[in-house]
Amino acid sequence: MKGLGPIGPQKGQIINHQQFQGIVDVDPDGKTGKGRWTAFVMGVGGWGDCTYENQYIKEGGIWKIKKLHASFNMYTSYKEGWEFAATPNTRPDSFAPPPDLPPTVIYLTYPSFFVEPYHYPNPVTGRPMPPPSPVAGGVAPMQ
Repeated sequence: MKGLGPIGPQKGQIINHQQFQGIVDVDPDGKTGKGRWTAFVMGVGGWGDCTYENQYIKEGGIWKIKKLHASFNMYTSYKEGWEFAATPNTRPDSFAPPPDLPPTVIYLTYPSFFVEPYHYPNPVTGRPMPPPSPVAGGVAPMQ
C-alpha cells in the first residue's frame, strides 16, 4: 500500500478517515483550541477505528491544524475482519512514504487497548484525566 504525500493518489486507492462525534474547545485566547474525534478509517488493505486528539490555531482569521494526533484502536483486513485478524499494533514506518517524525506515544491496539488522554477535564469531577498507566489495560480474547 502506498501513502499519499509526494507519491500522490493512486488509481483504485482509498485512504479515508471519516471523523465523527467531535468535541472542540476554543481556548480563552480565541486563537487556539483542541478537538477530540472518533474516526472510521477505510484503506486499501482494510478498515479500522481511531481516536483523534488534535490542536488547532487561528492564523489570519483561518483555523488550521497545529498538531494532528491519532491513535488507532483497531485495524484489520476487509476479508478476515477484526474478530480473527486485527493488527496488534500500528506500524506507520511500514507504509510509504515513511513518517517524518518518530511516534510520540507507543501503545498497543486491539485485542489490547489504549485510551487516548482527553484534552478536557472530567465533566463530573472537574479533574483532568490522569496520565495513562503502563500497567492499565489488558488483552481481550480474540474469540
